Amino acid sequence: MELDVVLTLLQDSKLLANPKRIALLRQIDATGSISQGARLAGLSYKAAWDAVKEMNQRSPQLLVESAVGGRGGGGAALTHRGARLVQLYELLEQIQAQALAALEDDSIPLHSLLGVVARMSLQSSARNQFFGVVERIEPVGPDERVFVVLADGTVLCVSITRRSRERLALQPGKDVLVLLKAPAMELVAEAACGAALLNRLEGVLTLVEDAGPSVELLVRLSGGGEACALVSRAQARGLLPGDRVCLSFAPEQALLAALT
Repeated sequence: MELDVVLTLLQDSKLLANPKRIALLRQIDATGSISQGARLAGLSYKAAWDAVKEMNQRSPQLLVESAVGGRGGGGAALTHRGARLVQLYELLEQIQAQALAALEDDSIPLHSLLGVVARMSLQSSARNQFFGVVERIEPVGPDERVFVVLADGTVLCVSITRRSRERLALQPGKDVLVLLKAPAMELVAEAACGAALLNRLEGVLTLVEDAGPSVELLVRLSGGGEACALVSRAQARGLLPGDRVCLSFAPEQALLAALT
């Protein structure tokens, strides 16, 4: 299904910016000229001048101002507010594109901006990223344990300080991202992989790859998603793609991320 969304910004219910006007602002910024900017944006000089006049009138602060001796003889430049408007528009375009792409992937939760960003564009040195919802928070000495339930019902436990919990404004029901580096993920023997094991992640090996002194394991989790572990050669001996394995990690090894 092809969807096309035209991003329009209104000020007091009147047009402030749309794709043509943003293109004009970009070209004015590049050339220092309304006339040259109009030509490159595919507008007549009158249409461009009228658009600039309307934008300046409707914005709380000027977006374009006259500049003596502008490049190309036009004598115009974006103000700080104008440059930020263009940046905002570009940011909204990226968010819009991610939202449309997420529509085609049923595994991405569309109720959560964090969930969309985490799946579509977030890059981190932590190979393991698990999106979930805070289920409960329990104090443990000077720290607190945050229990996060994933979409498949798996519950993960992360240990953080009280100050971190307050800074992230964590509470039951809040969307969070659990981040964990591959070396912190441990391979658990089958006999120890019981219901009482904290942070139990089970699945099927999809990759066993040499990584210097260690071996990288990629696991397709039973509830969906993927986990990565970096284990010793001795631990990985005999493992092959298709084998079922159990992974776990200490609550202190993970990090939490949230939108505040």
